[in-house]
Amino acid sequence: MDKSIYFIILDIGMTYEKGAQSSGLWKIGEKKKLNAEITFWMSLVQNVRQETRGIDCSSIAYKHLKTIADRYKLPNYKHILSNWTELQKCCFETDLATEHRVCSIMDELLDEALHENKKYKKYEIIRTLHNIPHCMHGASCIQPRYKSISLNNALAYAGLSNLGEIVAIAGSKR
Repeated sequence: MDKSIYFIILDIGMTYEKGAQSSGLWKIGEKKKLNAEITFWMSLVQNVRQETRGIDCSSIAYKHLKTIADRYKLPNYKHILSNWTELQKCCFETDLATEHRVCSIMDELLDEALHENKKYKKYEIIRTLHNIPHCMHGASCIQPRYKSISLNNALAYAGLSNLGEIVAIAGSKR
């Protein structure tokens, strides 16, 4: 499967969740749902790495996506599932250095978000991270008018200028 599909799923999932914070207190089940979704996102990043090694992870990704969409009734993922066959026809070429850098950034920030207990900080990390997958995919059947951006633009939008800064921020929050 084309690796850009994983980034489309990450993009749509993170964009959906970045605005979901409704108050300063956790609702019943909200933290569990968000942690499950963050864990799912982390698995997608690992799928990208596996696909780079030539291991097809599309069936595993589909099962995980279906499970999380059904369990938590997430409409953004149901839309992806209904267009799964069309999505697999997408193809967006990226260079491996950028892909590796994006995966490293996402690993660091997703791990930080997963271990964060304060609601506002967890959502802050997701808001910081939500634009990073944009640079790894182009237009698709779900986002036909989508314009890709560069990693530098995504990092600038997130307020992060380089990977060293990201690691320093994540390390200081622990």
